[in-house]
Amino acid sequence: MNDENSELALNICLLYGEIMAKNNVDPRDIQRDIHKIGTIMNMDQVTIYQTLTGIFITLNQGSKIKMRVIDATENNFEKIIRAKQALENFKNSILTQENFYKTLIEINNTHYSFPITVQVLSAGMVSAALGVVFTSQLSDFPIDLIIGGVSYFILLYFQKKLMLKSFSTFLSASVLAILVSLSINLDLATNPYMIIFSCIMPLVPGIEIVNSIRSVLENNYLIATSQILEALMITIMILMPITFFLNILT
Repeated sequence: MNDENSELALNICLLYGEIMAKNNVDPRDIQRDIHKIGTIMNMDQVTIYQTLTGIFITLNQGSKIKMRVIDATENNFEKIIRAKQALENFKNSILTQENFYKTLIEINNTHYSFPITVQVLSAGMVSAALGVVFTSQLSDFPIDLIIGGVSYFILLYFQKKLMLKSFSTFLSASVLAILVSLSINLDLATNPYMIIFSCIMPLVPGIEIVNSIRSVLENNYLIATSQILEALMITIMILMPITFFLNILT
């Protein structure tokens, strides 16, 4: 493989890894896919090293090395699906190396998401449905719907403005606690504890927790430690205002 082709191959592997890492894909899955890309392009000795804030890829025992900074993460499953589909098309010779790289650039630069209204309404419906599951009653369904939707909107808004996931979660949980307190004072709700439990569910860092457990089970302790700390920080940001509210109630 000449220098030009090896440079393109390295860029392809790096961009694919960046897309996956930014969307909280398990590191072992990322390594497996990048090794698959290396096999397709006849690259020798592809080595991947990943942390929570960056990904490094080398060729030929370190003769070529590149890195990308992972400055922010999200949970965009559409990007993951499109990147994996592009890899499958490349594997089946539907895409050339150049077209595969262009497709990955397009995927990385495009923000795939539902409209904010759909996301907020979905979060409200999840909260309301969980409220019914927890209490077997419909009395707090409207309040769960409203509080769950509003708190999730606060999360999305400040996460976009501040680019700080943990602090945005803290603000969202604070608004949630205030709204629950108001609903009790205005006699609009009957079970504040179940409202809290149901409405915080869209805020819980489930993917981060699952990934940290997988990393521990796979003996990838460096990434596991970072993931556990991230999940723990978000959890603390949720619990701080909620605990303050519960202390007031009791």
